[in-house]
Amino acid sequence: MKNSLILLCLSMSGACQARAETAPVAVDVLKWFDGCAQLTQPALGMVMDVNCSEMAMQYCMTGRPKAEWPKCLADLSEHMVSQSTSIRASIPQSIKGTTWQARSYARRYQRLVEDVSDFCDSSPIDEIPPDAWCDFYLKTDDWVQWRSLQRLALETKQ
Repeated sequence: MKNSLILLCLSMSGACQARAETAPVAVDVLKWFDGCAQLTQPALGMVMDVNCSEMAMQYCMTGRPKAEWPKCLADLSEHMVSQSTSIRASIPQSIKGTTWQARSYARRYQRLVEDVSDFCDSSPIDEIPPDAWCDFYLKTDDWVQWRSLQRLALETKQ
């Protein structure tokens, strides 16, 4: 009985090891990202949006050769720009609501329209060129902000 348990454990560890050595499969990042973004709830919207973009970035690096990472990030960045453009076209320039809400919305809307961005000068991942990282970082921030304004506009309509 004792030998059977040892054999079972050894055979299971071999199966796990064989499974662990298989190459990861590249994820359709844009499809995954859109699905994640659809799950975002208003109460935790910005947190979830940031988490979706961070996980999408990680999926760009999973199952792909390092040489493809910048292209995947660029494709994801452009996808976010496309979504941000759609959001901008669908929301008002100002909202009615409390004075604070209306002013905050107007300031954030204006900042995004004027494309006032934070400064970014390095990549936290050596394999990603700093310009590709900064492009992704800044476009992600814009997308998160546009999504936040979209939720606020919908909230004040109700």
